[in-house]
Amino acid sequence: MQAESVESKGYQIIEPSSLGMLTAQPDKHAFAVAMLQWLVQGLQAELKEQLRGVEISIIRVEYQGAYPALGIRYVNESNDLGKLIEQTADRLLQERSVSDFAAFLVREKVDWARRTADLMSK
Repeated sequence: MQAESVESKGYQIIEPSSLGMLTAQPDKHAFAVAMLQWLVQGLQAELKEQLRGVEISIIRVEYQGAYPALGIRYVNESNDLGKLIEQTADRLLQERSVSDFAAFLVREKVDWARRTADLMSK
């Protein structure tokens, strides 16, 4: 997982609407970061070739407080995929099951609290 601040590279911010309640509460950020990473993998699997030339990262956004969000960066000439990525993210969050997310958590073996602390301290 890449963790960058918005200022370090030019990112287009993607904020899945169904995760707003998590990202708005600092005590839920670790859970939000885990969900966002799960979502990145889902987006990459779902959109495959459409993401050629696009990097998706979890970034720290600063707007009325700091919170995690998805950031997309175009590494070469590419059409604006923000709307497609946002719609696909919201759809995946609606369609995927909790057991899919649980399997991801077990498989990844990541200390989400530490990863979140690193991200949010930048």
